[in-house]
Amino acid sequence: MGGAGYFDDDDEKGSLCFNAAKSHYLGWFNQYHSDFTPATTGYSGELVPTNDVVAGTISTGEHYILKLSGTSETDLYVFYNKSEGVTATMDEEFRTELGNAVVVYSQATVWGTSTIVGALSTTGAQYTQSNWAWSGGTLTIEVCSITAGSPDKAKVIVYVDGVTTASCTTTTSAPTGAPVVAPTSAPTSAPVVAPTSVTGAPVVSTTPAPTSAPVVTTPTTSAKCQDTDQRFEYGFSGDTKTCNFIAKYTERCGVTNASSKCPVTCNTGCECYDTVGRFEVKLGKKTRKCAWAARKNTEERCARVRVRANCPMTCGVC
Repeated sequence: MGGAGYFDDDDEKGSLCFNAAKSHYLGWFNQYHSDFTPATTGYSGELVPTNDVVAGTISTGEHYILKLSGTSETDLYVFYNKSEGVTATMDEEFRTELGNAVVVYSQATVWGTSTIVGALSTTGAQYTQSNWAWSGGTLTIEVCSITAGSPDKAKVIVYVDGVTTASCTTTTSAPTGAPVVAPTSAPTSAPVVAPTSVTGAPVVSTTPAPTSAPVVTTPTTSAKCQDTDQRFEYGFSGDTKTCNFIAKYTERCGVTNASSKCPVTCNTGCECYDTVGRFEVKLGKKTRKCAWAARKNTEERCARVRVRANCPMTCGVC
């Protein structure tokens, strides 16, 4: 999530990896994110990989992504990556090295480049960073165990030596940061998520992870937008793709350039619109209007890159 790249328009030949930092910024399954400052509190808990989260087998108290923040530090993102199900077609490089590992990413800003800084695939494996947040202590991320099941789980501890503590024998999950969608505890005012009444007291209902492909959720803006009708560079391979390609799997929206080039397809919150005038269906060829796509054979006509990009409302993209 945050795909690292498909290398062929044929999905059966595609190659994909998943990225904790990009998935966190996109807000996928954010009810299972835990954002915390290791210099303030330690963490001992279980991480569940993408395929099991998508399948809905993750439980309350388990996590999908950890975000670690600290004064003057580049944020770190930790998740358990396993090659199976929706993640089975990741690139061979990632499947070999990261196909069953707790992976640590660093990324400074929402549009910044993410970097893999650690891949922990065995019990006792650690990632460390000295003088974390100017505390004088060493940040440690350690794998306590990796267990197959439904869901698969990796037990992880995070602490800053001499400042905070965590143990493999206990589970003391770090507090979840301010959520984008659903609060993790009942607020003192009217609940944000639809309440259910129990003896008159409002109770926040939690929502299980969806069983279908996740939908990108990003802050809503008032800007008007359309997907590009041009090919653009996608992933790290130097290949170029179109928004029609991105639309086949929403996970592709996490790859560099995808959401900015395909804001309607990736549901970034901007206001889509149909082109009022005429546009080229093919470069240098006859021009059409969106009414042409609506008149007949709409599905077939909307399958064309330029038609879909210029007529997102007619084509049902938004």
